[in-house]
Amino acid sequence: MAVLGLGISNLALIRLLRRHGARVEVRDQASAEALGPRYREAMALGATLRLGPHYLEDLTDFDAVFVTPGIPKDLPQLQGLPLSTEIELVFRYCRAPIIGITGSAGKSTTTRLVGDMCARAFPDTYVGGNLGRPLVEEAPHIPPEGRVVLELSSFQLELLRESPAVAAVLNFRPNHLDIHKSMENYARAKKQIYLHQKPQDWVVFNRDDPALVSWWGEGPGREAGFSRRAPVIPGVWLLPGEEEALADLPRYLSGPEGPLPPVRGRLFRRSSIPLMGAHNEENVLAASAVALLAGVPEEAVREAIAAFRPLPHRLEVVAEKDGVVWINDSIATSPDRTLAALEAVDRPVVLLAGGYDKGLSFDPLAPKILEKVRVLILMGRTADAIEMAVRRAAETPAQLPLILRASSLEEGVELAREKSRPGDAVLLSPASASFDMFPNFEARGEAFRQAVQKRLLPPS
Repeated sequence: MAVLGLGISNLALIRLLRRHGARVEVRDQASAEALGPRYREAMALGATLRLGPHYLEDLTDFDAVFVTPGIPKDLPQLQGLPLSTEIELVFRYCRAPIIGITGSAGKSTTTRLVGDMCARAFPDTYVGGNLGRPLVEEAPHIPPEGRVVLELSSFQLELLRESPAVAAVLNFRPNHLDIHKSMENYARAKKQIYLHQKPQDWVVFNRDDPALVSWWGEGPGREAGFSRRAPVIPGVWLLPGEEEALADLPRYLSGPEGPLPPVRGRLFRRSSIPLMGAHNEENVLAASAVALLAGVPEEAVREAIAAFRPLPHRLEVVAEKDGVVWINDSIATSPDRTLAALEAVDRPVVLLAGGYDKGLSFDPLAPKILEKVRVLILMGRTADAIEMAVRRAAETPAQLPLILRASSLEEGVELAREKSRPGDAVLLSPASASFDMFPNFEARGEAFRQAVQKRLLPPS
């Protein structure tokens, strides 16, 4: 067996393969020194390693080639090979029902919330996938009465030929075009979450997303929806100006004590949602529909919503001082996520944006920047593209925010401190990936948090 990429999930995969007696060769372009403890663990497990720039050569003699999610599958060296993934083995070995969540935004929040809902009813609930916890070692030991909740990215889905018993597609927006090359390829990957379902399985769609209209009716399973605009039957909805979310939804999987009756009527109150923004209302609606189909009692759904707290780096308030609130939304690696963040913040905004270029257009974001942003601080490779989009959208110079440049995130935070006023929100919502300055969005968010604390809470 060949394993391409020595990440956390593939280390778990190597342990499983070695436990079953497989000979494993690990390939990675990084050096042993750069891999550090992961290299040493792979060696201790008895794997052989081939490292460096030629790591993709001579792969034709392996029975299976397990690829890490981020490796482009269209590389010439991978064509015609028996490709597989760690997630595929989770589906193969897991006896418990699998619940899968995908979308261009909101996956982690929705997955965590579904996991919390399920855990209140099913003690053997496991949450993993793209969230960072590999489940491949645990999958064979999860009891059939448990629940497995997976966040599934397009990279994990594109090779998958099984679908979850209950799936959800939250939304579909341009993203990862630097890897997928086209919206068609990106859509094809996302659709694997429901295209291989059984006829009795369910997929939950965002009925407000026009990009998903053509997806309805494509899969072999049954369909439900969620909406903030109109009733959806079967589904869950929360109408504008209304306090009560309503549901009209059959049950699919049994509850902890046996089959449950259909859900019809009031489900939860808008005021019980502890998260900021309309997009998070959609996430809560989606999670509720999925959990109800998965056999979670209504009261457990309500309790989980009320107890839920924002995940780090997702509209996370990191400080408030002198009338200015500082918000970390480093998860915003695409323009649509920053658009949602700006809609959620009800203050004048000092926006820190820019980063690695994924090949996405900033034109849809520009009008919202003109509407909500008082000071725009740009950094990273996409700074020019964002500024040009904003200037194109402005009909007169008076519409433009103050536009500044920063050479680093720390400099951006200092500029934000200087330019912010009481009543403002300083929002890190980059609309871009982090890879030009940071290894991931988590590291970027943590650097923002530290820079804010350093400037607002100087040592005594």
